[in-house]
Amino acid sequence: MCFLDDKEVAERLKVTRRTVQNYRDRGILSYYMICGKCLYPEHEIQQMLDENFHPAYYD
Repeated sequence: MCFLDDKEVAERLKVTRRTVQNYRDRGILSYYMICGKCLYPEHEIQQMLDENFHPAYYD
């Protein structure tokens, strides 16, 4: 199992690190606290991106 830190999650989601913290506080992202550092399961971040992907609409 691979883990991402908050900087890597922010880059993948294209949001700020503060937004990642807000998502964590609101229960949107699951995480593990290891030695005082928040780590996020990579497969769960990818799953969230896949589930919320909407292709561009072209007329």
